[in-house]
Amino acid sequence: MNKKVLILSFAISAILHVVTNAATEDAGLLRDGFIIAGVDGKIEYEKTSDKWSFVFSSDVSDDKGRVGAGMKLELLPCAALEKIEANIDKHPGGNYRLWARVTRYGGRNYIYGIYFLAITEAEPVTGGQNAKISVNEPNDPLALPDEVVAKLKTKKIIHFEELEKGVELKEDSILADRIGFIVKSKDAGSTSLTTGSSAFVLDGLGRKRGSFSLELLPCEVLERATGKSEMEPARLKVAGIVTRYKGRYYLLLQRAVRVYSHGNFD
Repeated sequence: MNKKVLILSFAISAILHVVTNAATEDAGLLRDGFIIAGVDGKIEYEKTSDKWSFVFSSDVSDDKGRVGAGMKLELLPCAALEKIEANIDKHPGGNYRLWARVTRYGGRNYIYGIYFLAITEAEPVTGGQNAKISVNEPNDPLALPDEVVAKLKTKKIIHFEELEKGVELKEDSILADRIGFIVKSKDAGSTSLTTGSSAFVLDGLGRKRGSFSLELLPCEVLERATGKSEMEPARLKVAGIVTRYKGRYYLLLQRAVRVYSHGNFD
């Protein structure tokens, strides 16, 4: 009897250990598909990694996860990012208001840009040219908090004249219910894919694997679809968003369902 209790205790401990580790891994991450709606921040470019990031100016949270002010997330290749790169020369400060979709992959969050507006911080005009706001004098009985003083000293100017340009992201389109395989870039037969990435290759309908491939962006659907190790890539019916960045096509998966064949029929 004691032996059975001991085995049961070990089994429960192992299960709790796995659950705790999984919860710790996901702790603090925003959920996949969460929409960031008009959040201010700064666009930064890291030359060594050739990647763009968005630094949050304020806290953003969903029902479980949270990104704090000052934290940054990597921006995924997409049509919106390409337009930001073209626009940032006019706004070297890199301050933007961003609308985007959050993805999650490998214990990290990423940002898929949808829409943006440039922001410029300017000194407010009060009275004449030499007029200044006098706050928190030495003998002032009621001192203002530092964050309030900072807001008084500067204001944000949103460049609405670029509104139409920001909306025009016609390169994005929908891929619906196409059958194919998820493979590693080295097996995709395309030299335009990023080394080590995954790609979706269209099914050649029994003749051979198709030559057209789309590089897959990191997201939860991709992680689940590639989670099981198999000798041969699984045949999948997928749906997602197709975008273009610097001449390359990418796919952000929204759904991936295993397709089974029965003889010569699907």
